Amino acid sequence: MKRIVLTLFSLVAVAGAALAYEETNKIVKVEGPERTYNMVRITNNTHYTDFNCTVYVLAEDGGRFWVDSALGVFHLGDYGDTDSNTYRVERGMYLGIKLPEGMEDVTPLVTYKDLPLFDIVKIILTEDGYAGGEEF
Repeated sequence: MKRIVLTLFSLVAVAGAALAYEETNKIVKVEGPERTYNMVRITNNTHYTDFNCTVYVLAEDGGRFWVDSALGVFHLGDYGDTDSNTYRVERGMYLGIKLPEGMEDVTPLVTYKDLPLFDIVKIILTEDGYAGGEEF
């Protein structure tokens, strides 16, 4: 019985550690004018092409972030490509963006758009010194 309890406890501890959000991933806070949003849209404004990124809803506890739920996987192609997912997001929520390895120079910019049927959180992936195929 003691072994079973110890094994279960260690499995729970490992699972909790796996859910901790890695510091290297990008974190954005939803701070727009609306109380709730019903769509998240990601735009690729980088030189990277044909990649997936995963967006998570994060919970904060004492300055550390934990994965609360997965919002979705977004596939992005060339510069200017977008992908969207309908999901209820509230002001004050934290979103985590997991990008592929080697994309540490990418920075997310967050804007908000109010349309008749959709209130959109728009995340624009950018990188320093790159503007659509031209270095600047």
